[in-house]
Amino acid sequence: MKERELFNNLQGNWVITRNITNKLDPLCSADVKGKASVVQITKDKLGYKESLDVLWKNGISSKARGEYEYVMDNKGNLTLYNRVYEEVSYMFGIFFDQNNKQIAKGQYQCMQDYYKATYRITDQNKFTLLFEVAGPDKNYSIFSSFMRDQESELLGVDTQGN
Repeated sequence: MKERELFNNLQGNWVITRNITNKLDPLCSADVKGKASVVQITKDKLGYKESLDVLWKNGISSKARGEYEYVMDNKGNLTLYNRVYEEVSYMFGIFFDQNNKQIAKGQYQCMQDYYKATYRITDQNKFTLLFEVAGPDKNYSIFSSFMRDQESELLGVDTQGN
């Protein structure tokens, strides 16, 4: 698989199962379930929006939402951006492993913290994402499984690029 192929395959509705493992404080670990919608905003930009139910190991439940943008540049490079309200910030480029075209990776550093993402594409209807975070006060992993959902409605991703 290549970056453009991943870009095209991400579009649609997804059921998410996620496990957050905090190695410094197990009570800050959680099991998460939810849905995501990925829609094309422009020829080279996808909007990603997720809505989640979180059950923390301390017994508290909460809701969470996230928004991201996947952008393909004119050289075929795929990049992930975080979207908070109207502010969009660069996270990392996504590159396929030269030895295994089912695996794509990205990483970045923020202050003293290191972030590493590994996408493992099973097929057009399933992929996983392992997000690992390490730093002086952080040591956790987030493992997400995405299964294509043929029946759900879109979560209201802004297709106008606003």
